[in-house]
Amino acid sequence: MTSTLTAHIVDPYLPETPIANVIRDVITGNERAGRLEEAFYVVDVENIIEKYRKLLKYMPRMKQHYAIKGNPSPIVLEILAGMGISFDCASRGEIETILKLGVSPNRIIFANPVKARSHITFAAEVGVTKMTFDSEYELYKIQRMYPGADMVLRILVSDKSVKYPLAKKLGVNIIGTSFHVGSLCQSGKAYARAIRDSRYVFDLGNELGFNMHLLDIGGGFSGTTTSLNKTSIDMAQTVSKALEYYFPVFNQTTDFTVISEFGRYYVDTAYTLADVIEGKKRVILDDVKSNIRNEMMYYIMDGVHQSFREVLVKNDFHDPIPLDPHNPNEPLYNTTLWGPTCDSVDAVRKGFWLPELSIGEWIYFDTMGAYTVAEGGEFNGFKVPRQLFFVSERARQTINAMNNRDMIFAILATGAIPTEELVDVDLHQSRTPFASCSLPLQFPFI
Repeated sequence: MTSTLTAHIVDPYLPETPIANVIRDVITGNERAGRLEEAFYVVDVENIIEKYRKLLKYMPRMKQHYAIKGNPSPIVLEILAGMGISFDCASRGEIETILKLGVSPNRIIFANPVKARSHITFAAEVGVTKMTFDSEYELYKIQRMYPGADMVLRILVSDKSVKYPLAKKLGVNIIGTSFHVGSLCQSGKAYARAIRDSRYVFDLGNELGFNMHLLDIGGGFSGTTTSLNKTSIDMAQTVSKALEYYFPVFNQTTDFTVISEFGRYYVDTAYTLADVIEGKKRVILDDVKSNIRNEMMYYIMDGVHQSFREVLVKNDFHDPIPLDPHNPNEPLYNTTLWGPTCDSVDAVRKGFWLPELSIGEWIYFDTMGAYTVAEGGEFNGFKVPRQLFFVSERARQTINAMNNRDMIFAILATGAIPTEELVDVDLHQSRTPFASCSLPLQFPFI
């Protein structure tokens, strides 16, 4: 095939990872159970634990919070809670979810700068004191609803405008600042600038008599462990250096706390979605300019109304990887991948190149843990695929040290994948290697 068109080519010949064998085992079990076309997630439990380890290694002073909006699956929340991580909640519903885990209210920050009044009242009733704001209108509202709240001023990066005089007048207690550099940030300099601006705001607050002792660096770290993995490590080191430079006195103060609110970082690479080709069409084109004569269309059992909502919202595309290897000499075709619904916008991926696939052939998508299961619905009766859990022996030993281990193992039992042959295998070792770090033997679960 010859073509002068520049297009995205998916490499179907990448080295196979151990997760491919796990997917095959699940498919075999599904076939025995009559679930021939059922898409499913493989959740690598150790991958979630490893993200905590890595952040603990490179940012040891950071009090980790998980922004649950990216993936509120019970297994994710229980594991992170068991390791002692705190939580970023944006609504009454999210606060209730975390409190039901047995997490103390002091491990929650209500990090929505615009909160419903009834949600503020609920936070007061259950003892969630820390909450963010970024406008004078929110200050007035909170002063009426929850005057005893500990407020964290969210600043726009490189914008030093503050609301302190009004806060002092209203008697609102401000304890620190927060910022958010943006999702999937790949530059540590953005964090350094924001930390610099935060120091300016801290000084103003202290001058006005507030006890400024909390710095919230927000989210933004990528969880992808390919080239971005090194970027995350570099950013962590840059953040640590910026804290040492702009907050040298605070770093020596016991009541000074730095927190993060990462979301996708913890879950992105832990989830792999497996799906099957259920339909196929060959479209004959007559495009003289590009020399494209054939376009292949395939239909799978998951789409933009289930796991791929981000395609519609942010044009965030995921490349499919054929489960079984193809011959490198096979011709490549301009390809469109459609979801299962009757909606014309249900296009999972367009304008990429793959060898010809067959009906019944399986593909999979990696880095599917963030903003997938959390955003999916049941349009046309198609549900978000179920989650199956791969638990290595290392992960099992770590969970055994948690006080909530019984609850975690109960969740894992609902979709356990046998691991007799893969007890110490990193499922992503060929494609997404990650470093190992030491971890405490016991975890707080209060």
